[in-house]
Amino acid sequence: MKLPEVTVIIPTYNKEKYLELSLASWLHQQFGREYEIIVVDDGCTDCTLQLLRRYSQSLPLRFESTGNKGRAAARNLGLQLARGPLVVFVDDDRIVPPDFLERHWGAHEKSAPAGIVIGWTSGLLVELPGPGDQLIPERVFNRVLARDPAISDQLLAGKELQILKTEHFQEAVPRLDELALLDPWENQLTQVVSVYGTDITECPLAWTYGTTGNLSVPREALERSGGFDEAFNGWGLEDTELHYRLVRAGLRTKIERRAVNYHQNHPKNRRSQMLNWQINAKRMLLKHQSDEAVALYIQAAVGNVSIVEACKLLPDRQSPKGSHDLAVYRDLLVENARRLLEC
Repeated sequence: MKLPEVTVIIPTYNKEKYLELSLASWLHQQFGREYEIIVVDDGCTDCTLQLLRRYSQSLPLRFESTGNKGRAAARNLGLQLARGPLVVFVDDDRIVPPDFLERHWGAHEKSAPAGIVIGWTSGLLVELPGPGDQLIPERVFNRVLARDPAISDQLLAGKELQILKTEHFQEAVPRLDELALLDPWENQLTQVVSVYGTDITECPLAWTYGTTGNLSVPREALERSGGFDEAFNGWGLEDTELHYRLVRAGLRTKIERRAVNYHQNHPKNRRSQMLNWQINAKRMLLKHQSDEAVALYIQAAVGNVSIVEACKLLPDRQSPKGSHDLAVYRDLLVENARRLLEC
């Protein structure tokens, strides 16, 4: 049996409905090399385990459990089990088109030296009326109604509807763009590409764009980095902090527009997410407080400045290390970021 050339790592926690759609999309993957999918069950209490057993019959799928230790620990377990020299991280609510792995593989083949490839993220309409934080364009809504006019009556009756189901995939996979929504992250990627192009290595805050919803990195680089910091628990920043360390270790960062996957729209607990993010942002600031870039990232994350504008505010890295002005500037940035996180 050949060893896989790519390992896909997917952590999951109580998202059975969305995970099933995601795994159904992997059935249509067209990749001319061996690959494996490792799903790490982070202590699910729904029917995820039965779902994984079922899909392991038709996908190159392995699964393990961490016992609810958090997303960082789940991904680290996936890394320990990984056999492919290239690791692709995907979230449990992402739907992949048939050429997804081929696009990530090709981006690394063209890159020298090896580095980090950030895939593109679009939203996808999978259910109504729970659009989460995504607006439903009229063109998308009209396509849904044209395909099934009875939906309008069901919506008026207050029914919650699933628009995309596993049995639809044979028909839907070639036309995923018809249900595509603008994902908030898409705007972020567009901004940085408009300034730096698709190789964003020279962007001083390139590491802020690396999210494990759609990211690939050579396994050797991940192992050298020590993997995810498991002190980052709850939602947010465990992937950003890893990307920060990978960039500091010298890896280049490229955005591959064609390596797109689709984030299923679903309701989110924004308050809980932001509280978790705030705790992890404090942790990141404390861990890397000698770097003013982390403080500026926090300014951007709370909306005080865009990431692109924050890059312009960063002092020249060539400035003398002992520069008094630079030290004062850095201390002010860090202190201001700390105060923001206390609000």
